[in-house]
Amino acid sequence: MTGRTFFALMGSLIAGSLVGLSACDDDGDDTGTGGTGTGGTAAWDCTPDKNGWTQCTAANQVQICHNDHFHTEMDCAAAGFTCHEHEQGEAICVDESSTCTDGEHQCQDNNAYNCHDGHWGIEICGTADCHDHADAAHCEGGGTGGYGGGHSFPEEACHEFEDGTPHEVTAVETFSEFPNCHMDRDVPIHITVPDNATSYCHFPVTETGDYVVFMGTADAFETIHHRENGAISPTPTDEGANGECSSVLVEHYHATLEMDGSSPPVPYIIELKPIAGGGEVELIVKLHEEH
Repeated sequence: MTGRTFFALMGSLIAGSLVGLSACDDDGDDTGTGGTGTGGTAAWDCTPDKNGWTQCTAANQVQICHNDHFHTEMDCAAAGFTCHEHEQGEAICVDESSTCTDGEHQCQDNNAYNCHDGHWGIEICGTADCHDHADAAHCEGGGTGGYGGGHSFPEEACHEFEDGTPHEVTAVETFSEFPNCHMDRDVPIHITVPDNATSYCHFPVTETGDYVVFMGTADAFETIHHRENGAISPTPTDEGANGECSSVLVEHYHATLEMDGSSPPVPYIIELKPIAGGGEVELIVKLHEEH
């Protein structure tokens, strides 16, 4: 089989078998205990100092350490591959039917291929970018890559929302008082809202770009306002649940927002719908950075 044919077949097989795993609600080991797979290195516990480490499981999957628990990163068995740990903390799916020369490496179809012990190891870059360096091919993307060592943007939102420490804030009922309710980005926000009244809370815009409001509470988001010019246009519309944790982040809204102040940040204000009985609204706001 020619190299070109091999990589074409691998790209097709990977697309059908490896992608689409959910890091938020997968059924991998979430206990924090070490894996017991075929990798060949000693099992280890998932602790914050090992965040981002990967290892093999007995189910022939690559699992990644996220703070203090594991998530399934790649399912080697589903594609007929074997999980292999070429060193502690670095696991990869290997196609043992392939042959290559140790030290070979390349990017194909945005997947990183590196030769280990005479067989191709495959790293799925997903939303990251494959870069072929002098010593090896790697997935790179500022930590927002796919199954190749980082997390996709939707996965990051899931992890941050579920694993982060909630910030408790209280919404205001008068628009001009929005400075009194501040939300940080990239952290879960729990907003106390009034009984059956429109309310407001702002978040910082540090650069012009695509901002996404992921809602943990359904039917609560109304729109986003500029501090001086009223509701933005077009009005953000619900684009559905986050596919990586659809039962947790049930809606999401995109808005292109401009950093139009003399210096960052500038506030943009989320308007929340009246909620009978008041209560708490949960959400997380993120900047969708391009890589």
